[in-house]
Amino acid sequence: MAPRLLALVKHDCPVCIQLLPALDGAAVAGAPLRIVSQSAEDDTSAMASRLRLASTIEVDSDLAISAAFDPEAVPAVILLDGDDERGRVEGLDRERLRELAAAAGVTLQLNGLPAMRPGCASRTRDPVIAPQLAARAARASGRLQAGSIEIGAHEDVFEALIARGLSDGLPLVPPTAERVVAALDHTSRHPQDVVGTVPPYGGT
Repeated sequence: MAPRLLALVKHDCPVCIQLLPALDGAAVAGAPLRIVSQSAEDDTSAMASRLRLASTIEVDSDLAISAAFDPEAVPAVILLDGDDERGRVEGLDRERLRELAAAAGVTLQLNGLPAMRPGCASRTRDPVIAPQLAARAARASGRLQAGSIEIGAHEDVFEALIARGLSDGLPLVPPTAERVVAALDHTSRHPQDVVGTVPPYGGT
C-alpha cells in the first residue's frame, strides 16, 4: 500500500487554522491525505465554511482515531504506510512537514507560514477526556471487567450508592471507571487479583 497522510486538527487551534488551507489544497489536488477533526460536527462545519475549504473534513466524533495515535498536540500530520506509522509532525514545522509530505508523494504549499510554531493540546490530552478514553480502552482490552450501574440524573450519587448496598453508611468515593483505571495505573497487581476479604461476611 502506498504511503498516505493523516492530519488531525481542531476548530479552536490557531495553528490548525494556519495549516488547513495547505492541507485542503493538497487534498483537492488528489493527494493521499485524510483530514480528521477532533471538534464537534457543527464546529467543524463552521470552520470549513469560514476557511472556504473544498475537501471533506471527517469528524472524529468519539475520538477513536485520535486516541489510536494520541498526539500531544495538533495539528498532527502523520505518515502512514499501511497501518504502520513512519513519522509525524505535531504543530507547525515547515521543513519537516515538507519532508514528511514528500515521502507520501504530496506537495504542500507552505509558503508564507511560520518556519516553526507549537501546536495546541490534542483533545485526547484534555484532563476530562483523557481518563474517559483510558477507561474505554481498558474495557475494550479486558483490563477493566467490573460491572457498572447507572445513576439517574436526579439522584444523589452518594445516597444512590448507599441505597444499593455499596456502603455501610460511611462516606465513599464513587468508583467510576476513570478512577478505577487511574488506581490500576499505580499498582503492579493484575486487575482481577483479590486483595482481601471483608468481615463479617467474607466479601472479596
